[in-house]
Amino acid sequence: MKTHDFYFDLPQELIAQTPLERRDGSRLLVLDKKTGAVEHRHFYDLPEYLRPGDCLILNNSRVLPARLLGHRVPGGGACEVLLLIDRGNKTWECLVRPGKRMRTGAKLSFGDGELTAEVPVLAAEAGSAGNVAAGSVVVMAVAPAGVASCTNPEPCTGGADREGDEGLRARVMDSFRRLPNGANAAFYEQGALSFDQVAAASVLPRSRGRGTVDVVAATLEGMPDEELLGQLTDYFQQRREIAVDVLVRAPEAVTVDVAVKIDGGADQAGAAERVKTALRQWFTGERLGQDVLRARLGSLIFGCEGVKNYELTAPPEDLSLEPDQLPVLGTLTVEAMQ
Repeated sequence: MKTHDFYFDLPQELIAQTPLERRDGSRLLVLDKKTGAVEHRHFYDLPEYLRPGDCLILNNSRVLPARLLGHRVPGGGACEVLLLIDRGNKTWECLVRPGKRMRTGAKLSFGDGELTAEVPVLAAEAGSAGNVAAGSVVVMAVAPAGVASCTNPEPCTGGADREGDEGLRARVMDSFRRLPNGANAAFYEQGALSFDQVAAASVLPRSRGRGTVDVVAATLEGMPDEELLGQLTDYFQQRREIAVDVLVRAPEAVTVDVAVKIDGGADQAGAAERVKTALRQWFTGERLGQDVLRARLGSLIFGCEGVKNYELTAPPEDLSLEPDQLPVLGTLTVEAMQ
């Protein structure tokens, strides 16, 4: 089997570049397992096919722009890289073409040098024995067909042996000698959420340097009052880690104006009021640190009784928030579609 057997051309004009404004208006291909018949429906028809006891699997994955076109350095030969798995530390497992010419140590360039890559060599077994100088690897235990020789043009580094009992003991003892660094985020988050008034909490370890932690709390209405902040401060002062400076504070408010046009049919006024209520109820303190996504707002709007269609004009794009920011509803405008 050859990998090129799976290559096919997909015209650019058939690749969706942006999602539909009405997300459930996307097409749905239905296959009847008994008859083999195929139907072309829409995603909003899905409830017609669901029965009690069915298992519905939701896929929340996102498309990764993973195909890179570049050239080899030096030489300039064209290359294609398909990113598969992020191994961390800026290392990816990839498929490359042409594979035979992409040797270990090869350097690649993409976008006029804006992005560079290198084909690494990995030891078959972990450990410091794999750390060798350049040119040291000259023999293969089992040579693949057609490969006559090998070498490593660059040194191999980064290998470490498994930690032994003595090494573990020394590392644990050293951790006790060090000052706490305020990094136990789960402890502070659970403590804040133990207060009935707190609807959401974010913890920012080392936000003001080593040995500091900020606890950001929000109530269901949004901003906590000074009395609640004082109670939280007293609570953590009695329970904090030794030598850790804990600061309890309110979140930073980020005003979000929402404007939408709806088709409410015969009950336009009633549908508009239901949309306003749904949006107001969504903007609570529980949204602390959460992005404001147009798709989520659209789902709330379209889920209101009587709404047949809608056009969301504000916010114009998704809003990305920091953990200590709270989206607060600003101006809310609901009008009829023309």
